[in-house]
Amino acid sequence: MDFLLGNNLDAGTMLFRFCLAAILGALIGMERDIRGRNAGIRTHLLVSAGAALFTLISMRVNLLIDGQHGDIGRIAAQVVSGIGFLGAGTIIHEGLSIRGLTSAACLWLAAAIGMTAAVGFHVIAIVATALIVLILIALKSVEKCFVRSQYLKIKLAIATEEDLDKVHHCLEKIPNMKMHDASIVSNQENNHIEIEARVEVFSKKSEIKIATEIVDALAPVHNRILSYSIHT
Repeated sequence: MDFLLGNNLDAGTMLFRFCLAAILGALIGMERDIRGRNAGIRTHLLVSAGAALFTLISMRVNLLIDGQHGDIGRIAAQVVSGIGFLGAGTIIHEGLSIRGLTSAACLWLAAAIGMTAAVGFHVIAIVATALIVLILIALKSVEKCFVRSQYLKIKLAIATEEDLDKVHHCLEKIPNMKMHDASIVSNQENNHIEIEARVEVFSKKSEIKIATEIVDALAPVHNRILSYSIHT
């Protein structure tokens, strides 16, 4: 059991801790892969294994320094800084929405679990991984039960000013929707009127379903709309 709990950093102990970190990181990445996220099994496995390897190197180098006491946390501390750049790469700004925050947090936690396994806290690393996967799976269903504010941007092009009231009347039929920052611009060159607005909807439904509801609500005046677009 020395290779599990002991402080002796021989090749076997280091290899076991490295493999454990890789496996635990892959488990977190599996949940992200199932949900179709870009940062999946391979990314989380590499992050966790890389964090563990840096930590093991830091610990081993300190043991090799004869008669001196180096800072074993110096190399490992840079993992925390470096993982921030990877996390930033998974965050995407799409219109009014920001995506990838959960994946960025998962990468950060995968690195933490890799470091935890590397220093020999195997039980903590395993339990933490189980809790993270449980949270990712269970709380996704819980979140769907909450009514929350969702924002979409609507752009419309209509032929005449008379159609403004008709469009506004149709949009008012959508329940729990508020309109913000609406702008109306007359395009003399193309002889039409452009409407742009940011709408806030309080709903449990997904953004795609809300966008479908908006399209359905505009159906009575569809023949009066030259073009439209809805962005999240």
